[in-house]
Amino acid sequence: MSETTNPATPTIADTPAAVVNDCWNRIGVWGDHSCKELPGVVHCRNCPVYATSARELLNVEPPQDYLGSETERFSQDKRLSQPDMRPHVMFRLGTLWFALPAEAVVEVAEKRFIHSLPHPRSPALLGLANIRGSLVTCLSLARVLQLDAAGTPQTTARRTHPRLLVVNADGGTLAWPADEVQGMHFFRPNDVKTTDAAGALAPELFRGTVAWRGVAAPCLDSAALFTLLNRHLA
Repeated sequence: MSETTNPATPTIADTPAAVVNDCWNRIGVWGDHSCKELPGVVHCRNCPVYATSARELLNVEPPQDYLGSETERFSQDKRLSQPDMRPHVMFRLGTLWFALPAEAVVEVAEKRFIHSLPHPRSPALLGLANIRGSLVTCLSLARVLQLDAAGTPQTTARRTHPRLLVVNADGGTLAWPADEVQGMHFFRPNDVKTTDAAGALAPELFRGTVAWRGVAAPCLDSAALFTLLNRHLA
């Protein structure tokens, strides 16, 4: 398992006149993750401190040679040091952590009221939620995976920071509640280990497990999962 540094991370280098609190590089998502506000905001980009620092950086006068040096830098061919890294969103249901390929995720939304539907076709169907002015169908992934019978938990849940994970499921938007979302993390294909750790959790839905923070987190196969979720809506 590996995590990479975001090349777009804001920096205060070459701006000595600015006094910027770059806590994101020390205790945030690009640091040691020790910020007490991080579980609540999920990612530093959602934090007011990050936004304030960005405004301060934008108000700083650039160095005299800034335009020429940046033009030269961006004109060079870019080479990825680890081109095989793939981003995954890590989320928790109860006491179990899961990895979902990031390309399937539309956004991580705040928890909100879900309007139930009369006579739902499936017990996993929770109802509809308003996401940015659109009604999105919400399901319980915990019920789909039958987590009550999933076996021994991997880790003890600490605090709960519920979110709605909004995904693009075969061209349609769906969402499910998650007890916690820990943002995006990067794994190589060979980091996904074929094990029977997810055997009790419908193994056809998983590509294997990834080692993450001391647990073997099942890595979801988004295509197989979305096919199953759409069956619950049929």
